[in-house]
Amino acid sequence: MDESTGRLIVLQTPRLIEPLRPRIVTSVAQDIRLHCRAETEEMLDVAYIWRHNTMRIRDIDVKNSNNRLLLSGEYLYINNATFSDAGEYECIVKSAVGQISSKSNIIVEGPPGPPGGLQVVGIQRTSVILTWTDGASHGRPILAYTISGRTNWDNTWVNITHGVQAVEIDRYTGRKEANIDNILTPWSIYEFRVNAWNELGMGFPSAPSPRHSTPADRPYLPPSNINGGGGKIGDLTITWTPLKPEEQNGPGVHYKIFWKQKEHETEFQTLVLKEYGNIGRAVVYIALDYYYTEYIVKVQAINEVGPGPESQEVVIYSAEDMPQVAPQLVVATSYNSTALNVTWNAIDQTRVNVRGKLIGHRIKYWKADNLEETSVYYLSRTVRPWTLIVGLQPDTYYFVKVMAYNSAGEGPESERYLERTYRKAPQKPPTSVHVFGVDPSTVRVVWRYIQPSLEEEPVQGYKIRIWEIDHDMSTANDTVIPVGGKLEAYINNLSPGKTYRMRVLAFSNGGDGRMSSPTLTFQMGAPAFFRSGSSTNYKSFTVTSIVALTLTTLFYVGCFLEKF
Repeated sequence: MDESTGRLIVLQTPRLIEPLRPRIVTSVAQDIRLHCRAETEEMLDVAYIWRHNTMRIRDIDVKNSNNRLLLSGEYLYINNATFSDAGEYECIVKSAVGQISSKSNIIVEGPPGPPGGLQVVGIQRTSVILTWTDGASHGRPILAYTISGRTNWDNTWVNITHGVQAVEIDRYTGRKEANIDNILTPWSIYEFRVNAWNELGMGFPSAPSPRHSTPADRPYLPPSNINGGGGKIGDLTITWTPLKPEEQNGPGVHYKIFWKQKEHETEFQTLVLKEYGNIGRAVVYIALDYYYTEYIVKVQAINEVGPGPESQEVVIYSAEDMPQVAPQLVVATSYNSTALNVTWNAIDQTRVNVRGKLIGHRIKYWKADNLEETSVYYLSRTVRPWTLIVGLQPDTYYFVKVMAYNSAGEGPESERYLERTYRKAPQKPPTSVHVFGVDPSTVRVVWRYIQPSLEEEPVQGYKIRIWEIDHDMSTANDTVIPVGGKLEAYINNLSPGKTYRMRVLAFSNGGDGRMSSPTLTFQMGAPAFFRSGSSTNYKSFTVTSIVALTLTTLFYVGCFLEKF
């Protein structure tokens, strides 16, 4: 009898150790982790398969999810959950001898869905009645609504009102209705949208409603920015900001202006500007004697339905007249070779004299050898009674006149005044300029005398101009040395170790002359280079220069000291 033997191996099908939770409730934008773990035979290969609403989640689905989905064997990660992630999830554990599965139902809650079927069932000048059907509640009850709108004046959606409570008007369809009062603008074409919100936030808006027009009404707002003034004598100019299209509330908008003198208890005079439309400026004519006079004015908007509210009263001035008085006691004095300083007695700034608000003065000047028709004007926009005329020729006589001016123009000319500018400033620079160290903070500067020509003013003195090397020359300090003494100067309070630049110039009544060249650059010595004693006299000598530059000369200003 033949026999055969064999080996029988009995393998167990997969068994769930950690099944999916039957129900998971989360909210929009939260992260979800699903974990499904099974026990299988070690010798068998095992596969985890995930399904969403019976559809297998494939690798391509994970790749196209923009990192929202991640599959890792027994784990499924869903990041930043959306409403589309809700539904039934199934985890299938499969081996060669069998399979087992576990399911979970995920509910994603969030803000309500957009309402539908939005209709306008009644609209008035400022009110509207809207009806709609709620969208999906997404797990939380709807608490209130926000109504937004846009008009033919502005295509931007704007929230009209918040926290609207709607009434259910049809329990079978769930139709809702809301009254929006005293919000809309008359004479406008509206579209509306509705957003529902719950404790998780505001949902997306509904589709826009059909367009509806509000009836016209009188203007609700007065014109703003009431102002005025200016123009020619006899004008009373009133200005304002016209109503915007969305503020006009009806066709045919125009304005009514009111005016009266501030100092007189009289009724307002009025003028309706119907034929001018939506303007922002009007001019009425008053007696010429009422130049620069205070008036109380206001403006009112009117359309075809009726008048709107009047604006606040504002005080303005009528147009100015030209000044009637000339500056007195005009005097010009030489300032330097190219400038005259002009002074005069200040005008008494009364209404009768200035006939407006004094803005400044106009200075008229011309060479004495020329005709007055060749004159040049300088405008001084200040009320101070002096000014400086610059850009003149040296050693030249000029006639000068002064006039006051306001917004209407200039007044009469003053008497002319004749004055000569100084001769030229020194045209030659000082030469043979040298600098010597005295102590760590003092230097001695010497130079040669300048002989002015006949075209130049006599030299009055010299200026030693010193500044730090890392600063601009505008920061320089001047040491002034009058003529009549030695041609030398001691410059004190310099900083030991610092490097300075220096130039020397002569000056006169004609102004500052040309500066010495090249610029001298020197460094102050350190205190270690100097010795002092209470009973010993010392004499300073200059250390020889150590660097020569193309445009400047650098000296190291130290000292060695020698006993007398």
